[in-house]
Amino acid sequence: MRIAIMGSGGTGGYFGGLLARAGEEVTFIARGAHLEALRLRGLRVKSRLAGNFTLPVRATDTPSEVGPVDLILFCVKTYDTDTAAHTIRPLIGADTMLLSLQNGVDNAERIAKIAGHEAELGAVAYVVSAMEAPGVIAQTAGPGRIVLGELAGGMSVRTERLQACCRERRSQQKFIPMSGSPSGRSTSSSAPSAASQPSPECPSGLS
Repeated sequence: MRIAIMGSGGTGGYFGGLLARAGEEVTFIARGAHLEALRLRGLRVKSRLAGNFTLPVRATDTPSEVGPVDLILFCVKTYDTDTAAHTIRPLIGADTMLLSLQNGVDNAERIAKIAGHEAELGAVAYVVSAMEAPGVIAQTAGPGRIVLGELAGGMSVRTERLQACCRERRSQQKFIPMSGSPSGRSTSSSAPSAASQPSPECPSGLS
């Protein structure tokens, strides 16, 4: 699976690192000293869940160099959402899936409106991680899971494909099916603390 990580800090760097280690074709969209470190020394992940590892990675600050991908993990800070959404258009193809792993409840719709992409998937990331230094991601707490689903509710062929990808690759990250919220919409948020758990509407029996 071709995957682009838009925002390669704590959340994006951690989940992207697991996927890259598992053999997926991952490209990290980064900038500044972090981008330089990724290019020169690779990505180093220090994790209480997945152990410590370093691996060479693809990294760029120009999404047009990457082209359309199967999956975009959109992990920039909320205040950078609009600017970043404009830049991901070259990453979007006819079948591209986009998951916002940001804090907030309306990011998927904002991104879709700007990038010209259908806002159909919602996700919540349950992990505590941060960029310790350029090129270095430290995961310190949380169950390290992504809860996802169709914003209309339930699962679909494509969300099941994501689950299957992680199972087959044994990437140690979990994609859990998420049912719709009472309003028929689901939220997108990063876990603020290790105590955070999936809502009762998010069954956690699959991984």
